[in-house]
Amino acid sequence: MTLLMEPYIPYEISNLALQYSIPLFITAGLISVICGQRILGLIQFSVYVTSVLYWSHIEKNGGFYRYLDMTCAIACVLWCTYVVTYYIPNICYVWYRCLVIIIAFFCVNEFTFFVAMDYFIDEKWRTYIMYQSVITHMIFMHVLPIITGIYCVVMGKPNTIKNGG
Repeated sequence: MTLLMEPYIPYEISNLALQYSIPLFITAGLISVICGQRILGLIQFSVYVTSVLYWSHIEKNGGFYRYLDMTCAIACVLWCTYVVTYYIPNICYVWYRCLVIIIAFFCVNEFTFFVAMDYFIDEKWRTYIMYQSVITHMIFMHVLPIITGIYCVVMGKPNTIKNGG
């Protein structure tokens, strides 16, 4: 394997997300469908599929699967924001606060990761930075929005939405 085609984050590190946080998208999708949010559930299932594809082999130059995963994730966040804004406004403040945290931690985590990867040459430190970045990403980009979204869908009673939500 050439240096250019090596995974940017080794599989043993990215496998943490594959095992622990990405499967939560299936749970969220099922709960969304059960609560009447079929479109949201479909988007969450799509995020699951694209996340598995991306996290299975993270390429240095980004790659097609990264952009596909990011597109599905952004679509999911936008659709959640739409649903809580227009259909369950009694609980939208919870999602808005989560959204601010997600955006802030995404920016900080990406900046820290790419600056540290360019700065540190020692393999031990690079591995530490990769673990830190993946775990932070899992907590704030996967677990937090999934749990918050589930809370909003269940507590906001969106099953009253007409036309399939």
